[in-house]
Formats: sequence, C-alpha cells, structure tokens
Amino acid sequence: TKAEEIPGQINIAKSITNRPKISFITPVYNPELWQIKFLAESVLNQTYANWELCLANASTDNQVNEYLSRLAESDERVKMVLLDENFGISKNSNSAIALATGEFIAILDHDDVIEPDYLYRVVLLLNEEPDTDVIYFDEDKLDLNGKQCQPWFKPQTFDPALLLCANFLMHSIYKKSLVEKVGGFNPAYDGAQDWDLALRVSTETDHIRHIARILYHWRMTPKSTAYQVDAKSFAKEAQKACLEEYLQSMDIQKPEVNFTFQNYPFYVWKSQKQLISIVIPTKDRIKMLNHCLEGIMENSKDHEYEIILVDDNSDDGTHAKLSKISKDHGNVKLVKMRSRFGEASAFEAGFKLSKGQNVIFYTARVRPNAVDLPGLLKKLEEGND
Repeated sequence: TKAEEIPGQINIAKSITNRPKISFITPVYNPELWQIKFLAESVLNQTYANWELCLANASTDNQVNEYLSRLAESDERVKMVLLDENFGISKNSNSAIALATGEFIAILDHDDVIEPDYLYRVVLLLNEEPDTDVIYFDEDKLDLNGKQCQPWFKPQTFDPALLLCANFLMHSIYKKSLVEKVGGFNPAYDGAQDWDLALRVSTETDHIRHIARILYHWRMTPKSTAYQVDAKSFAKEAQKACLEEYLQSMDIQKPEVNFTFQNYPFYVWKSQKQLISIVIPTKDRIKMLNHCLEGIMENSKDHEYEIILVDDNSDDGTHAKLSKISKDHGNVKLVKMRSRFGEASAFEAGFKLSKGQNVIFYTARVRPNAVDLPGLLKKLEEGND
C-alpha cells in the first residue's frame, strides 16, 4: 500500500456497513525481539481498525515477554495468555483461538508481517461476498536482508485437487465457528498443522475466495521452512500423515503420498487400485456358491475388490453358512432379503451397498473360469467402460 492511499483507506473502512472483528492468532515462542516488533507494528498499522491480536506466549526470552506485556497494556485489542511451557504449535495456537472474540480468525506467525491494507482488502471482500467462510491471498517471502522475494501467486478459484499437492491456503482467514466445528488445530500434525486445518475446513464449505494481492510476507530465517524446506524434518512426515488421513476420510482406498520436488514441500497422491464391487445373488445352493467364490478369490489376488452376497430368501441353515463366509473373509459382505422379484431385485440391493468405483453383477450359476474375470477387472481398472 502506498503511503498516500492510507488516509483514504482509513476513511472508507470507517464507513463500511459490515465491519466484522478479525482475530489474529499468533503462537509465540522465542522469536528475535526485532521480529516480533515488526509483526506487532504491521498489525497496529492496519487501515481497518476492528481487529484483535491474540497471543499465546510460550517464550522464555525476557525481552520478548516484557515487550509483549507492554504492548498488551497499551492497546486493549492485544490479548495475551502466558503458557507454562511450549506445548507445540497446534496446542499453542488453540490457546490463542480461545482468546479470540472475532467472527474470523487470521493465522499470523510470530516472525512474519502483513501489508497495511491486509484487513481492508479482506473486509471489502466480506462486504461484497457476505457468505464467505475462508479467504486466501497471494504471499511472498522476506529474505535474510528483509527484501521481498519468491512471490506466490495463487489460483483465483479454489482448487481442492491442488490443495492435495500444495497448501496454498497457508496463512488464511477462516470463519471462527468453522474452525471450532472441525476441532481447531490437531497436535498430531505439528509441522503440517496449517495444511491439516485447511483440508478439514475445505470439506465443510464451498465459500472459499481469493484476493489477488500480495498481503502477507513470510520471513525467511535459517531455522524456518520458508528458508529451507528441510529445516524441520518432522514437518515432512506430518504432511505425509495428514494428507493420507484426509484421503482415507474421503474413501480413497490405500492412499499413497509421495514427495515430488526435492526443494519444496509439494506432494502428489495416488490410490493403489480402484475398488471393484462384485454383486452375487444366491439362494440355498451353497456348494455352487463356494465354487464360484473360490474361483474369484484365486483369480483376483492382485485386485482390490469386495464381494456382496445377496441372500435371497435362503433357508436358515444356508444363511448361517453364508454368515460364516462373510465373517471369515473381510472383503465379503452379506445382505439378507426376502423378495418375490428375483435376481434383478437382488442385484439392486447389492448395488446400493457397493462402495467400488466399478460394479460387476455376477451369478453363482456361472463357473468362474467361464469368464475372464481377471481380464474384466483389469479393463475396469484401466477405465474401459
């Protein structure tokens, strides 16, 4: 923001109809004194004034602690909780959230800085798009000499697939109620806590919007991932773990997350093989069914599949045997139905329970070696309809 623009922004900000409070969430743990001063000044210099700075302070540096205490005493918008120890970035961040009274929270690291019009641009967007739940913006980095470098221009439209490869939400602004709904930061993923939060929040809302301006400056220090990706080795494992858990929550079978670029924390994911559902109606003829199942299981060892047995009014003895088959094989499900509409109705019942990307309707009357089941499975996995 140019200096001559600041008075105009301040006047416009005062006249804006919807003036939500934005709570900065900042866990503090032994930054350099000059770094925390630059951060505080960048918040105090905002052209939009309805904000609060929520500090969870675990520092052992007396100078930092004294400065922050004076800051909190001089401005009622600065709130601070003193932590008995450093509980980790997620727990410390959650302590900062507990202080927040704003409708939105803004993630702000203890050694970074923001542009004077950061909140001004955010509030303009919220007035134009009042249903917005998440706001992200372009960023850059400050090198060791404080010079801006490495701008990160992000997609104008939120892309959930890209979020699986790169945490472009990073230092975003979130509606506080949404963060509370997903449980805040998860300490299990310290080092990837921002990415984990972004993934979980993104499943709860489609109202995610972008500001095409560099509003956030991420400071490069020798111990930061902004300077060197491998500075925090535990971060890679946390990123891998949180992505794999997220993919599993989205019913991706056996997700695999791999590092792609040596010097940047970007990842790709792939599922192993697509799950295929095989629906088999059956009634009483247990020997024929056993022969069918043996053939499928023997010929399909290299495929991800589930078998759904639809018991169409078998006698009690047969049903007990079917139950044992289902119990003995984790990928065999059993559903009991009493239908007068025959095989078509049974197929429909099995289809409703299927979880596979592709479904095979099979009959126990057909010998497994009478069709090329492995070949059919392979064609389905290759996407041949």
